[in-house]
Amino acid sequence: MHPDENLRVDVLALLCDTRAKTADFSAGELATLRSFLCGSLDSQSPEFRQRIQAHLGKLLRRLRNAMYADWRDLCSRKEYIDTATSEGGAATPKLLLMRSQATDLTNSLAMKRDFMQWLCDETVAALFPGCSFQRATSKLALMQAILLSQDPVTNAAEMDGAAARTLLALLGNNTHQPNRDAALHMLVRYLPAELPGTCMQDIHGLLGAAIARLNDVRSHESETAATIVRIVFAKYVLRSGVFLNLSDAHALRSENDDPAVFFIRQFVMLLKAIIDVAKSNLYRSSTTSPIHGLFRTLRGLLSEIDFTSELVQSNLSVVRSFRVVH
Repeated sequence: MHPDENLRVDVLALLCDTRAKTADFSAGELATLRSFLCGSLDSQSPEFRQRIQAHLGKLLRRLRNAMYADWRDLCSRKEYIDTATSEGGAATPKLLLMRSQATDLTNSLAMKRDFMQWLCDETVAALFPGCSFQRATSKLALMQAILLSQDPVTNAAEMDGAAARTLLALLGNNTHQPNRDAALHMLVRYLPAELPGTCMQDIHGLLGAAIARLNDVRSHESETAATIVRIVFAKYVLRSGVFLNLSDAHALRSENDDPAVFFIRQFVMLLKAIIDVAKSNLYRSSTTSPIHGLFRTLRGLLSEIDFTSELVQSNLSVVRSFRVVH
């Protein structure tokens, strides 16, 4: 690999950008891209990493356009082949040509799909616990670009499942707030309504572990727990309408309760309990029941709610009691 970073970025630009929107990739180009990406995303230079990310967005768009063009051409060839085969008769030169082109298009699609799968696997595998700041920042930006460019031709389901597990793990071990915010944004906005590969029992376990960490005196632990609670709230309570109980002590609800209102009310009750502890013994409150985690949790939950929605308008009296926390 050439030691001059500017020259390497210029070569990457030539590979990622082209005048023809559906220009195809050669096997050599994809091999060169693999070699470049393996050794360049951990650079210590912020400018170099930013220039790479800009070109990678163009790369993914070009790759998607090329795959769509191959798929379109393959469908037209298959349609001709099926029609000609159903009519019977000898194989004409045109039919043989169509079959040859269909085989070439299938191989071309497989080559680009393999590259996309490698890119997804490489991105997820690079975000291991304890990875460097440069690696985490670059790979998170690349993962976001991949999720934005997903389409039915690529193997999106595997990327979603692996990305969800990796991002949840990153929330717990990465202390750099911008990286944690990026992980939260992708988990809530880009991945499916429910976390791939998880059942409701897993979600209850995840929520229970997060609640246990809310009272941790270490801000990193309590903020991680607050972020996980926010993800569960956005995906399962708001989108799926699931009633989630924090514990048996807070499991009572009325017949007309909304899942979101019921969920937030339980955290308000926990907050009131901690405030009562602080009123009676401030030292105990600061050492065993800090309030920071719950405030961060309620702020995150309320930020997910649209205050002009029908949900808020139909529960105005309850929402007004939450506004003091927001």
